[in-house]
Amino acid sequence: MENFYISCPMGLEKIVWSEISHKWELFLNSEIPQVNFELGGIELHCELQDGLAINYFSKTANRVLLRLKQQKCRDIPRLFNIISKLKWKSYLKREDVEWNITCHESRLFNTKKIEKACSDGLAKYFNANQLPQKIKDQKEKFHQQSIYLRFDQDVLTISLDTSGNLLHIRGGEKFRGHASIRSTLASSLLWKLLKDETHYTLIDPMCGTGTFLKEAINFYELSARSFPHQDWACEMSFNKIMKELTIEKLIGFDIDPNVIKKNLQEKSFIHFEQQDIFKLDLSEPPHHPMVICNPPYGKRVKLTRPREVYFQQIIDQVIEKLMPKNFGIILPQDIKLKQKSKVTRIFNSGIWLNFHEIKT
Repeated sequence: MENFYISCPMGLEKIVWSEISHKWELFLNSEIPQVNFELGGIELHCELQDGLAINYFSKTANRVLLRLKQQKCRDIPRLFNIISKLKWKSYLKREDVEWNITCHESRLFNTKKIEKACSDGLAKYFNANQLPQKIKDQKEKFHQQSIYLRFDQDVLTISLDTSGNLLHIRGGEKFRGHASIRSTLASSLLWKLLKDETHYTLIDPMCGTGTFLKEAINFYELSARSFPHQDWACEMSFNKIMKELTIEKLIGFDIDPNVIKKNLQEKSFIHFEQQDIFKLDLSEPPHHPMVICNPPYGKRVKLTRPREVYFQQIIDQVIEKLMPKNFGIILPQDIKLKQKSKVTRIFNSGIWLNFHEIKT
């Protein structure tokens, strides 16, 4: 059994675990583990292959770290010895690694000295435990691994990054907008809004690049991108899921014709159409759709009217013209609504925001 740390969007830890545990039952044959929650992350104890599998099936997690060691460490010589004695050949196919170091209330805080001690310790290990020449000759075929060191009140935690690029990088993205929401956050909010729904129409009336809609399509697809752990872990296997999920329609509106044109170039099941949310003109209004929306906050994209008026008019238009069953919208924390809503605090684009779920 191994210890894993799953980093995720801050404020949505329990939503992320809800998605992971739901898919754990679908894709894996093992018992769902117990977890501990932290701000921005989840700790769990499970078999190695099950923890690594989260990289493939979770659409809400940011990164999967494998915990290698945790112990007291107050000085550089001790750190050097710890690093030099770990069994790195089980995980590394390259001797050059990237060190990610954070320190909090610890005697060790100079990151340059810490990194040198770690590099020297790793070099000592590989001097005594040489990689096969065949692997050295094929170095460029293997991922450069990242090792995370966290010093917290003199306790050192060493973790190996099994994900590589953050998991919101799905692979194959062709079009990113000016203020796009991260895919992992989009999927977290979709799961929060839709998890009990199996048949629905989903509309994003200010879709931009269509992140919410694309995440809805691919929610149960396994990732096909590469991960660093593929260099040292055996091939993954998953159950073939039989999930009854019917998305009747996926519809994206946006006022910008260039955005719509670029979205249409990516042939998909999604229907994109140029529409101004303040002047919605629908020939065939869908029957009580699910609606989700991430309007501009006035930071990167200027608003066309006073903030309070702007956001309230968006909500009023959606309710009047689309008549949604459920409606989720991301807004600045200071915005007060006429309608009652269930509020979840989230962190996006460097600021704390509120995700409002409005029942209509």
